[in-house]
Amino acid sequence: MKKQNRVLLFILYMFAAVVKAILSLRYKVTIKGIQQLKDATPVLILPNHPALVDPVILLSHIYKYSNAIPVISSAFYDKPVLKSFFSSLGAVRVSDLDG
Repeated sequence: MKKQNRVLLFILYMFAAVVKAILSLRYKVTIKGIQQLKDATPVLILPNHPALVDPVILLSHIYKYSNAIPVISSAFYDKPVLKSFFSSLGAVRVSDLDG
């Protein structure tokens, strides 16, 4: 994740906490191996289901343990409402495979 000021970092932590609380009403999440996220070695984290909510659930739970950088398809990244949010997260935009 790119360097951020403390206010933005606080807002992102609070957003992750709210998302985590809301999603916990529907989904039960268990995190195993959190120490691997705390290590300095690079880690590739992949949701194991193609649902669109999986990356949101995953990132909301591991945000405080890692410097995860989301990789987002251009179909979602380029939406005007979301673009500035994704940019503030330091997200990486990738082209869609359909085109």
